[in-house]
Amino acid sequence: KAATVSIEFWENGSEERLHSESSKEKTHHRITLLKLKPNTKYNHQFILESGKEVVRTKIHTFVTDSLPVFLPEMTLVTDSGNVFEGYILIRNVQNPGQQIMIDNQGKIVWYQVFDTTLFRPFSWTEDQTILALKSDKAIHEMNLNGDVTFKLEYGEADFDELLHHEILRDRNGNLISLTRNNQVFDLSGIMGSLSDTMKGDGIIVLNSAGRKIWTWSIFDHIDPLKDPDILKSKDDWSHANSIGIDVDGHYLVSFRHFNQVWKIHSGTGEIIWKLGRNGDLKMQEDQYFYLQHAAHINSFSGLMLFDNGGPGRMTSRAISFTIDKQSKQVRTGKINVFLPKSLFSFKQGSAYLIEDDKVLICSSIKKSIVITDLEGNILWHLKLSESVYRANYIEQVDWLSTVKN
Repeated sequence: KAATVSIEFWENGSEERLHSESSKEKTHHRITLLKLKPNTKYNHQFILESGKEVVRTKIHTFVTDSLPVFLPEMTLVTDSGNVFEGYILIRNVQNPGQQIMIDNQGKIVWYQVFDTTLFRPFSWTEDQTILALKSDKAIHEMNLNGDVTFKLEYGEADFDELLHHEILRDRNGNLISLTRNNQVFDLSGIMGSLSDTMKGDGIIVLNSAGRKIWTWSIFDHIDPLKDPDILKSKDDWSHANSIGIDVDGHYLVSFRHFNQVWKIHSGTGEIIWKLGRNGDLKMQEDQYFYLQHAAHINSFSGLMLFDNGGPGRMTSRAISFTIDKQSKQVRTGKINVFLPKSLFSFKQGSAYLIEDDKVLICSSIKKSIVITDLEGNILWHLKLSESVYRANYIEQVDWLSTVKN
């Protein structure tokens, strides 16, 4: 008969009991147990509830398998001990594609495997799901049980543009992503052809039904023909690689090839300002950043990014800025953390403030995830066998409830 079923389980020899989610009032049940350790024996029993009747079955056992050999190998090079309380989420875009969660011991505590390679963009939502691009034509959202909670495919509703580099939700639940925005120009006057395709970037905002709410194209606001190097850069002119939302709801877009972050009005599309070299905000020489990634607002309300570095400075760093709205004066914020030269990442990567007193940095090229204090001292360093594009911090996961005997 229909009943509510859950599973209580515990590591053999341990008194700490864990409890699965409940499967409500059904005759057939599918229950996922999370945060299991590999190569470990577990005891478990089923709890069945029907009306006032509660039945516990006898205790059964199972032994978990080893981790799959295709998951990245991880070595904890530096560990100051319990450096952080949460988890680190990474996305391996190799074949097969994987989403992986790591604890403060450098151990894999959760993973999900796909049957294809994956695109890089992903974000952790307030609903404790992973919102990601499965490809440039597919948006998928999944919970930790592996259930698809939302999906939208190219061609459905108003989803008619190819996506790249970012996918996130705003406070209204709308989907925001960067788009590939190509346009044909006559470059014959500068030794090009009559119909050269310029590859630029745009923004798309879709509601939960996939209906288009707002779009933006760089070509509506900047004339690429004024770029003296346009023949060299036309195949990837602006290279937007992240979009964030400022505290006032406007967009922050990182344009890697310009060494700039733009603030774009989320209503009119107006460019409010350009931060970076040759931008319209006055900066000091030591504030300039190069080939940057992951521009966002941190918990100190500062604009933070991963400064990859470049020919003028072959070191990477995490840096934040405060910008005065009236004077448009730029000040370096509370974050200005340099990585050692051995962790220089000339492309990809990310940097985030975590727990208000540490910085989580992904040095993609060096296959490393690092946590420093605000002075730049390395507290934790995880070396991976494969490169990952970005490392996100998850403060808390409500995947299990713990029941003491």
